[in-house]
Amino acid sequence: MRVSPIQRMAAVIMIVMLVFWFYNKQSQRYSGSRPMILGTETVLVSGNPEADKLFLERVLDMEVTDISFNTLVFREGLVLKGSAADSVRLPDTLLLRTDRIRDVWNNVIASDVRVIYPPRQDRHELAAAFSLPGGMPVRVISRK
Repeated sequence: MRVSPIQRMAAVIMIVMLVFWFYNKQSQRYSGSRPMILGTETVLVSGNPEADKLFLERVLDMEVTDISFNTLVFREGLVLKGSAADSVRLPDTLLLRTDRIRDVWNNVIASDVRVIYPPRQDRHELAAAFSLPGGMPVRVISRK
């Protein structure tokens, strides 16, 4: 049985396409392009807003999108205020959701924050907790 040159070329093209497909799948799977923090919707009143801002930007890769009247607004929805003058009751703990809790935790322990507890299984989620430089407790969770 003979194989024509067209069949050989088609086989080579299919193999090359398969290699490219596999490479793309692997590079998407292991790329760090996804945001570390998926989202949050809360107001954080800080005793040390400058230190908390630096921590959120440098350690958790959160991006400031607006600065006005002693208030920082991050791309992820977090609002950082510099004084506790507001009469609104605020949450006791900042809750952050992520699908990269190990990466978040590696960055947290490399910084100078106080660890409350390392990643552990809580019900249906993996959770960890630490305190921001300004004193606000933060709980990071990842759904399993």
